[in-house]
Amino acid sequence: MTAKFTLFMVLAALTVSAQTNTVHNWTLKSGAVFPGDYFTSGAQMVVIKSNGTNCLLKISELSTNDWLYFQDCKADQRQRQLDAEAVQMRAAGIIELDDTLMEHFPEKVINRQCWLDGEFDELNDLLIYGSEKDNLLGFFILDRNSKKCISGVIKKDPQTDQATPELAAVMQLKHGDRVRLFGRPN
Repeated sequence: MTAKFTLFMVLAALTVSAQTNTVHNWTLKSGAVFPGDYFTSGAQMVVIKSNGTNCLLKISELSTNDWLYFQDCKADQRQRQLDAEAVQMRAAGIIELDDTLMEHFPEKVINRQCWLDGEFDELNDLLIYGSEKDNLLGFFILDRNSKKCISGVIKKDPQTDQATPELAAVMQLKHGDRVRLFGRPN
C-alpha cells in the first residue's frame, strides 16, 4: 500500500510541474506578442519554437525585457554546452586546471593536456624577460574557483613574425570576458 501511495505522489508531482511549465510570450517593440520557447539564435535573429514550428524574430525588434530574457537564454544554453564539453574532456583524461592545482600539485599537470575556465584579467608584457620579449605576449586569467591569477604566454608565429590567431584573440579580450583555455602547462 505504501509503495503505491509513493508512486502516486511522484506522478502527481510530475503532472503538476508539467502543467505549470508555461510558454514564454515574446514581445516586440511594436507590441506584437509571439508565444514560444527559446531554441537558438544567430547574430541578428532569435529562433523560438511555437506549437512545433520554428519562428524567427529579429533581435533588434525585441522589447527591452525580452532582449534581456533572450540574453539570459543564450547564456544558459552556452553554459549547458560548456558543461557538456567539460564532462567529455574529463572522460578523455583532460585535466581541469585551477590555481590551487598549479600551486599545490604542479606535478599532476605539467606537460599534460589541460583546460581552464575563467575570466580574462589583463595583458601583461612584464611577464616576459630577455630577447623573447618582442615575440611573446603575457596575460592573466582569474580562475573560476579561487579568483586567483594564472599567467599565460602566447608566442608570435616564428616564421612570419605575425600574430597567431590565438594571440589576435587574446588581444581582443576585455577585463571580465569569460574564457576557456586549452594547453599544456610547463
